[in-house]
Amino acid sequence: MGISDRLKKFDNVNEYEPASDRIETFEEDSDFGDFIMEALSQKAASVPVWFEYDYDKKLELVKNFLDNKITSEFEGLVLSDEDKKTIAKEFLKTNYGFGILDRLLAKENVFAVSVNTSGAVYARYYDGYKKTSYSITKEQLEALIKTFKAETSVINCRRNDFQVTILRPPVCSDTLIIRKIKKIADNLDNLTKKLIITSELEYFLKTVLAERKNILISSIKDDDLSEFLQVLLNSVADASRCAMLEDNGIFPEGNEKVSLFSVQQIEDFDYEYLISTIEDLDFDYSASQISDLKKFFLYYIKQDNSKMGLLTGIRAQNAADAASKITTLTTASLKCTEKQAKTKLSKIYDFAIHIEKFENTYRIASIMEITSTKSSSLVMNELARFVDGEYFLDLPEAYQQAPVISEMEEAPLSGSFHARLKEL
Repeated sequence: MGISDRLKKFDNVNEYEPASDRIETFEEDSDFGDFIMEALSQKAASVPVWFEYDYDKKLELVKNFLDNKITSEFEGLVLSDEDKKTIAKEFLKTNYGFGILDRLLAKENVFAVSVNTSGAVYARYYDGYKKTSYSITKEQLEALIKTFKAETSVINCRRNDFQVTILRPPVCSDTLIIRKIKKIADNLDNLTKKLIITSELEYFLKTVLAERKNILISSIKDDDLSEFLQVLLNSVADASRCAMLEDNGIFPEGNEKVSLFSVQQIEDFDYEYLISTIEDLDFDYSASQISDLKKFFLYYIKQDNSKMGLLTGIRAQNAADAASKITTLTTASLKCTEKQAKTKLSKIYDFAIHIEKFENTYRIASIMEITSTKSSSLVMNELARFVDGEYFLDLPEAYQQAPVISEMEEAPLSGSFHARLKEL
């Protein structure tokens, strides 16, 4: 099969079909396609300023590289300008800047990739990490890590739609972990349709959001926190303006209602100024997922009189553990008593929600109402709990959905029939 024939499969393709599917088809039919795509990935990864180029410049560079590669290794093979342009465009659709790892990350069933100095490449699928047939040399790994300008032993950053973690000596041997950032389109309506929550919980959460109540959201995993925060932000009114502060690089961009602020590299003074600026911008909601405890606390203590609805994500074993962590931070930072710290917590947050994984999907494991007694003691009343596949609810009356009345029940009695009832 000639190269032009092999490239025909790219003609008239559905632009909404995942590029990875088309590439995999190309690779199955052609060793040439596999070789060229991997070579292009390696070449792009070796250019330190690759992502500073615009699309047209990248397209030009890829076409030039194709010329050189084919001339040196495929004697007698001639590609038309159209063929080269087709290959270059297809390559750029899945060019993430991770060299040969791009080929693996382009697969839709791969959620993360891990590699260290051993050269073995592991991919995370639905059922966990598995060793792949891919491998990279120690030199290739070092060159890839250098593109991130890693200056410390632990780096957590973002490149395009990927969260990148780099671990270096003395923590461990060079290790690179690349995770796809998951963008969630679901809102609360979708969760009800998927039977993840009940209609009663949907009504409760929508009401809480509409009233801009402050919610403390906990989970043991950052991914679950990010997904549920996305659901809540997808569920606020279309005209709402939301700020999202994060320092772990896993919250996706692209939500028109959300202004995303990455605070990982910001120093103390600039960070405090950013928090004040966000307050001045008068957002309707302020969401956060901040792993750095010092930055978390600096954000937390400024929320006493916030007019925004707060959606605060924190890693914790359960809602009580989340409250305990914040209380401990407050007593240590403000040199106050535990009771004073708990009083502050009860003044800021109205509800606490804990998220857990059940059968490969996240669930609301529990909902607590946060209040305080007259003596300023913290009280957390359980309003909802997920047990053995079923929700048990004890929601306040103000947050309960009114029962649906059928047309027959709602229709008034006719005069004659009503009169006959009176006679009876």
